[in-house]
Amino acid sequence: MVYFTSKRDLWLGIVVWLPLVITFGLVGWQLWLQKQIDFIFVATFVLLFAFIGWLWWGTGYLVTERDLKIKSGPFRQAIPLVEIKAITPSESILSAPALSLDRLEISYGRSKSVLISPLKKEEFLALMKEKCPQAAIKSAF
Repeated sequence: MVYFTSKRDLWLGIVVWLPLVITFGLVGWQLWLQKQIDFIFVATFVLLFAFIGWLWWGTGYLVTERDLKIKSGPFRQAIPLVEIKAITPSESILSAPALSLDRLEISYGRSKSVLISPLKKEEFLALMKEKCPQAAIKSAF
């Protein structure tokens, strides 16, 4: 089994985290000035930070003997390696378990696909060529 973490784009981190931090700071400051900070406010932001953190640091891809297991926070997906038909570079902006636009599109099954963004893309592709000889795999470069 080999685990690959997701590549993380700085701009995406800014887009995701900055509004949350600014909102928490501004709303929290106003509530503190009015002495109205309550449990609901704190709990909501703690849960929101925890969920986004789980997505941010908990996105990765595990290649086992039989499957490619994709996880992104609480979301899980397993793709049997024998079902993978193609892996191609992509810069799609569609929602995906990927924290970068430097992505790979994995086509599998009857017409399914998923976008991922392994940090060590070339190492991932080399392993997939070994594990999925039936797949058409294009290099990222």
